Amino acid sequence: TASLAITALSTQPLAGKGDDTFNAAFEEEVATLDPYKEISRSGLILGRMLFDNLLLKDQKSGEFLPALAESYKVIDGKTLEFEIRKGVKFHDGSELSADDVVYTLNTVASKEYNARFQVAVSWIDSAEKTGPNTVRLHMKSVYPMALEMLAGNLPIFSKRELEAGGSAAISAKPIGTGPYRLVEMTAGTRYVLERFDDYYAGSPKGRPAIKRLVVRVLPEANVQYAELLNGQLD
Repeated sequence: TASLAITALSTQPLAGKGDDTFNAAFEEEVATLDPYKEISRSGLILGRMLFDNLLLKDQKSGEFLPALAESYKVIDGKTLEFEIRKGVKFHDGSELSADDVVYTLNTVASKEYNARFQVAVSWIDSAEKTGPNTVRLHMKSVYPMALEMLAGNLPIFSKRELEAGGSAAISAKPIGTGPYRLVEMTAGTRYVLERFDDYYAGSPKGRPAIKRLVVRVLPEANVQYAELLNGQLD
């Protein structure tokens, strides 16, 4: 159950005016910052801050909006093609490419990666680069939920980081394209995120308004309420 001491980060919480920081608390411990391995809602929320997907679903209209992919088209019942957005940067300053998208999708869909929720990736047969900024995604069979999954918890990773260290590297020092970047972490208990100033202008998430997010894991509700009352939580 979501804590009463945290305002959902996807809404517009109020930050402290003095330091432009939003202090939040989660009840659930975060096991990993790899969204393909994490099971808790807490960890998945952090993942949404750190990473982006090819698409994002508008929860009001149900429309699938362009995110890391600036457009997509249906080639046939088992094939989708994406034009990857140019100028998107990872938190380390490197630029997103079609290679990052292909490598991520092929890796997380493999049996070896052992994604926590297989339903999210088991429909993927393979991804291939078909042009400088074009990726074609092949499904194992016709799958009506493909766009829903791509707009859900299927973020795109840096090929260089994923290739070098796998899921462990993603969790220890995530390099995403999301609106916030990780600047400090005590694994499982405290996470400090800062606004990513090079976040791409065309994101349907919008540019982050608050500079700094400090998220702590506080399982006891009484502790959360006390800190909320004394101003240590927003």
